[in-house]
Amino acid sequence: MLAKIFSATHWGLDAKIIEIEVDISNGMPATTIVGLADASIRESKERVRSCIKNSHFSYPRNRISINLAPAHIYKYGTHFDLGIALGILKASGQLKLGESREKRLFFGELALDGRVRGCKGIFPMLVAAASQGFKDVFVPAENAAEASLVPGIRILPVENIFKLIEFLCGRAPLRIPPPTTIKHAAANVVLDPQNSPFDFSEIYGHAFAKRGLEIAAAGGHNISFIGSPGVGKTMLAKAMLSILPDPSPEERLEILKIYSIAGLLEGNFPRIPFRNPHHSVSPRAFTGGGAVLRPGEISLAHNGVLFLDEFPEFPREIIESLRGPLEAGFITVSRANYNYILPARFILVTARNPCPCGYYGDFSKECVCGAGKINAYRRKLSGPIIDRLDININVPRINFLQFKNTTPEPSAEVFKGVISARAVQQERFSARGITAGRMNSSASPAEIKRLFRVSRQSEKLLLEADAKARFSPRSYFKILKLARTIADLSPSEDVLPEHCAEALQYRFPNFE
Repeated sequence: MLAKIFSATHWGLDAKIIEIEVDISNGMPATTIVGLADASIRESKERVRSCIKNSHFSYPRNRISINLAPAHIYKYGTHFDLGIALGILKASGQLKLGESREKRLFFGELALDGRVRGCKGIFPMLVAAASQGFKDVFVPAENAAEASLVPGIRILPVENIFKLIEFLCGRAPLRIPPPTTIKHAAANVVLDPQNSPFDFSEIYGHAFAKRGLEIAAAGGHNISFIGSPGVGKTMLAKAMLSILPDPSPEERLEILKIYSIAGLLEGNFPRIPFRNPHHSVSPRAFTGGGAVLRPGEISLAHNGVLFLDEFPEFPREIIESLRGPLEAGFITVSRANYNYILPARFILVTARNPCPCGYYGDFSKECVCGAGKINAYRRKLSGPIIDRLDININVPRINFLQFKNTTPEPSAEVFKGVISARAVQQERFSARGITAGRMNSSASPAEIKRLFRVSRQSEKLLLEADAKARFSPRSYFKILKLARTIADLSPSEDVLPEHCAEALQYRFPNFE
């Protein structure tokens, strides 16, 4: 007898509906799983066998063939256990499901005693299910809260397989949880409690650096801080969260998918992703991939902030892996069994010392590094990487009088300017039929020429600056993007000379 049960598998950030076909025929007792399944799925036959026996059913002593269709798609995960068990029980005649008017999906890892354990990545699979018309989805009880974030489908939580079969046979109900929403423990909650954001009012002095953060947040530009130990580089980086607006619904959906696959979506959800990996992070953990696909740090920072402290201390392989994502906004993960594209569009914030000891150019302490050590330290960052950093700011040491005699502007005031500038950019791009949610930092050369109004005086100023600095084409366009964001903060319809002059000093902090 042939039985068919529906489930799903991840496909990058999306998912594919999988049909579990179970056929029981005469022959020597054996269970075979085909359909390009990984080891976790092939091992499921042992979990399913014990689960069925311990749930007061009998495991067929025949030849059992299990096919996961379509067969050309690579499949992984323990969530197929429940569908395989139900398929075997249905094919052997022990489970009479009847004809259901609604399409159903089943997810869950089985314990040997019949309990249904939770699994990672439920959210993107349920989004795919809803888009293809499935109405009833059976998920592990511990995944019910995450699953109920997906509208348009009925979530049925399963605690053990025996209760599920009782429900499917019409003998007992299942408790259906009410729809839930994403919870915020605080306005600016982040996954790592050590990365809690600072308010601008807590940062004394550093007006130049805070202005750079405002521009970076308004236009989505990358920013780099250079300064001695203890001057406030890390504090400035974390303060950026306090001036960033909430992601759009489309951006939030992408973030939910990424964190669900990574197993980090557990009730509370970050308002804005903020990732701060240590420089000892492995290349695979940074870029993503593995035998079982897992998003890396650059994808976990998607639509948020990636902060790399002590930037030159990261391995060169990791630093150079940023080239593609900083330009394209995604990374391609290629392995023997799959080839996925993962989103990686983020604001890069880096912090570094001017030399190995950290005190080169600091008036409070003498640098002990020789010229050779300083040059070797700076060569850790290649020219292409430095060229991709839009804003470069030297962070000086502040004195006691700046603590005593200044009243810093709070983040709420800066936030208003960021929101206003982003609204101007949204209107500019949307008016030309360009995808919503775009910012100045993502504008192509053709879009810059078509959408950015640059005055003749500004063009003349840039020509004079180019005669001294010899800009690369990338630097030229990045200066225009920065100037456009500064003009949006003014606000000004045209990019004026003062906007270009300010952009030049951020792009080249030592330019004269």
